[in-house]
Amino acid sequence: MTYFTDNSRSEALFFRHRAALDPVVSAAMARGYWSRYSGLPARRICGASAAREGEAALTDLALVAERCAIVQSRREIG
Repeated sequence: MTYFTDNSRSEALFFRHRAALDPVVSAAMARGYWSRYSGLPARRICGASAAREGEAALTDLALVAERCAIVQSRREIG
């Protein structure tokens, strides 16, 4: 495994990317979440309706999970 032996190189790398690293460290300290990217689909690549379609798919999954939980609870009851 190779380690930086020259501190000036590693410090330069750290300071060059500090703006991106600071929010990461803050989120880790707060046990939170941080992402450099928004997570929204790009219209140019995925199409204009991709965000709506993704949200609808998640809603459908939530409904299926809710229905499964109801069925499971009915089985447990009797």
